[in-house]
Amino acid sequence: MEGKEGAEGKDLNRKLLTTGNDLETGDPDFYFDKKPGTWKRTASEKVDDEHKLSTLMGVFIPCLQNILGVILFIRLSILTGYAGIGECLLLVGLCCITTFLTAISMSAIATNGKIEKGGSYFMISRSLGPPSGGAVGTLFFLGTACAASMYIIGAIEAFGTYTGVYVTNKQGDIRLLGFILSSVLCFLNYVGLKYVSKAAVVFLGAVLVSVLAMYVGIWSAGGRSVPDGFKGITGDTISENWGPDYGGDYDSLQTLLAIFFPSVTGIMAGSNRSGDLKDPSVAIPKGTLGAQLTTSTIYLTFVFFFGAVSTRENLQDNESFVAEIAWPTKYLVMVGVLLSTIGAGLQSLAGAPRLLLAIAEDDLLPVLNTFKGSLNKSLLATYVISTAVVMIGSLNAVAPIITMFFLMCYGFVNFCCFLLGIVDSPNWRPTWKYYHPFVSFIGCCFCFGLMFAISWWSALIAIVFASGLFAYINFKKQAEDWGDGLTGLKAERAKSTLLQLDPTKRHVKNWKPQILVCGYVEKNGHPKNPGLLKFLKSVKNGKGFSIYGCTLVGPYDGKTFMKAKETQDNLHRYIKEKRYNTFSKVVVAPTTQEGLLNLIQNAGLGGLQPNTCLFAWPTEWEKENYRADRFVSVVNSATNYGHCVLVLKNADDFEYHGEKFNGNMDIWWICYEGGLLLLMAYLLHRSKFFRGCKVRIFIVSVSANPAEIEADIKFFLKEFRIFIDSPVEVIGYEYEDIEQFSHNLPDLYKRAKQYMDEVENLESRKESLARRISGVLNLSRQGSIVSEAANIMYKIGVDDPASSVQGGSVRKRTVDNPFDENDSPLNALLKSRSANSDMILTNLPYVMEGQEKRDYMKFVERTFHGLKRVVLIRGTAEQQLVYNKFQ
Repeated sequence: MEGKEGAEGKDLNRKLLTTGNDLETGDPDFYFDKKPGTWKRTASEKVDDEHKLSTLMGVFIPCLQNILGVILFIRLSILTGYAGIGECLLLVGLCCITTFLTAISMSAIATNGKIEKGGSYFMISRSLGPPSGGAVGTLFFLGTACAASMYIIGAIEAFGTYTGVYVTNKQGDIRLLGFILSSVLCFLNYVGLKYVSKAAVVFLGAVLVSVLAMYVGIWSAGGRSVPDGFKGITGDTISENWGPDYGGDYDSLQTLLAIFFPSVTGIMAGSNRSGDLKDPSVAIPKGTLGAQLTTSTIYLTFVFFFGAVSTRENLQDNESFVAEIAWPTKYLVMVGVLLSTIGAGLQSLAGAPRLLLAIAEDDLLPVLNTFKGSLNKSLLATYVISTAVVMIGSLNAVAPIITMFFLMCYGFVNFCCFLLGIVDSPNWRPTWKYYHPFVSFIGCCFCFGLMFAISWWSALIAIVFASGLFAYINFKKQAEDWGDGLTGLKAERAKSTLLQLDPTKRHVKNWKPQILVCGYVEKNGHPKNPGLLKFLKSVKNGKGFSIYGCTLVGPYDGKTFMKAKETQDNLHRYIKEKRYNTFSKVVVAPTTQEGLLNLIQNAGLGGLQPNTCLFAWPTEWEKENYRADRFVSVVNSATNYGHCVLVLKNADDFEYHGEKFNGNMDIWWICYEGGLLLLMAYLLHRSKFFRGCKVRIFIVSVSANPAEIEADIKFFLKEFRIFIDSPVEVIGYEYEDIEQFSHNLPDLYKRAKQYMDEVENLESRKESLARRISGVLNLSRQGSIVSEAANIMYKIGVDDPASSVQGGSVRKRTVDNPFDENDSPLNALLKSRSANSDMILTNLPYVMEGQEKRDYMKFVERTFHGLKRVVLIRGTAEQQLVYNKFQ
């Protein structure tokens, strides 16, 4: 029985691991032991580990071999001759510090989890996201492929220099023999990485013997016979060679930086083969830093010794310098140089295809799909690129290209570490403790600073190329979410911005509709009324804040909440696919009405909260009474909460597909409530759908002087800089027919009058009054606008609202005085002007005192029957338009 339970537990643990999303491999060969927190590997996994590489063979030797390359043997002495000992030490020091800081950052990232295939690309892409990783990874691949070309060119150039044998001429041999050598090295990589690594030991051994021979030759130069131009190490020689002597092809420190930097770029040779390492998180830091410190010491000491042991002319002109100074024989260095360059070329040709394969398998760039799952195809692409660069035929021309690629990559590695460090995510737990975000930031600055110092236009080209790849990958959005560090940075920035938005400080200049769409969803998570989102897109044009909210009816249990999360995910995908640029929110509630009320009260965060609710006029409410009750109750609650209200009558008509309208957009202005009616018309008219429409304004007024009203309205439009050229028509009307649109205005006007009286003494009581006025009309800084706007408010709707309504001269419509079927002259008036209009915007009627909700719904239906695309708008007591005098 115990054995059976143990087998079942082991099987369960296998399943848990294979479906996990942490740092585990998902390999069924892994399973947990009975002891908590421990795991074992099967025999097959252990056998597979035997074929993987250790720190020494997989990281240290490849890095050392890539770093100690062609520049050391055939260019470093020349650079010392032109830059002088002092500036050459500065040059080498800058490059070595840059790679040292990058190695520290890379070590921290490498020990924060398992590094998969792709090495540096994997680190950048999983830290900064697919677009950044794909862009920089592509540049790094090109840089690595070009580096192989540099080593091949160096090998051919060294062979010709040391032997004096040329098949054609110097440049011709580089192209001809370079093509042959490139083909041979690619074939060796095709045979297998294991053999390349074994050959690397032989090549590196020859390099180290050459370096040792150079040291011995320099130290013993004063006590033995040496060629002309060489001396023993003396203070006079150091003094003579300390300063610079630029000229010819080596005319500035920037030129020398571009040539030398590729010689320190081999620090990622180990990380590029991370998939072939036994323990990447241990091997990469130790092997990389060990190789970097070793080679930095070699470079710096050789700069000093080269300048101390030779005349400047010999340094500048003698291409066989390192071979002639070596002891006991120059042939040790000749062989070492050839093996060094060939070995470094092999390592680059081994790393580049694996990098390309990793990028292709992440499905970032469709053009790379042909390389998926095929290392041989990736090797062939690397071979084509490296061979093409070899055809340039000049080491000094190839080196600056490589420099830009690698500096870009190193800069982003440092930025990744800096970003992850400052965001301080709980999942950022590197076992490598010898790092600090500030150090990574300095490394990033070094990299990009060197790029622009070497060549600002080359740096710009590299950045533009990377930016183009970034934009393309980001636009395609083909990759999965990898939990990159930029997400954490965005969250921190969003939090800081929200904290700076003070919800208690509101000014009319900053007012814009921040819309909460009170909608419904189908079972698949798609909205029931797509017209709401289409209208939202027309109004917002992808800008501003909006939320599509809906309710999932059910008990507050785990099953319902899981269903709500699934629904919200589907809704989010739908919105993202349609590019509506809005947020989504699904809440759980016992009833739809309660859920919508929760959304109205709780949607948003801090200073970023909805101020406007968007509804679709309910269908089939006559058959199901609860629809009418729910709609009226929720709309009234939104009004009471202080939100503006938008209602789309015939919401299906708003689901236009790419149509661009050029008919009429009519504004039926029945009562003034802050200017929202004009503002919404203005926002709609800016959209590509209604930009071609002609805007007409109809004023429904009880005033006995329509001409005066028209003049006032035109003045009003001019002062508010909106629809100045639009035609205005004032229509006289009996107040009782429009009472339901403005029955609450007396209270609004009464408060406006009170505030107008107080504004006269505004300067003396600014502090105490500002808070009171801004809460209702937002007029605390608007001076005489109160009087001018309020006068127009009175004339739109009623001459004297206090006497007309409160005095009882107008008949109220109550439940005892319902509308009959033919009592809708306003509908006839609307049809006479706007029957064929593409868009109609007017005021949303209020519910009269004592009026049944079904009677209210019938009134609205009869009033707007037979019209298409009607937007019913209800503002608040706050001003939404900015007056001209207060810009």
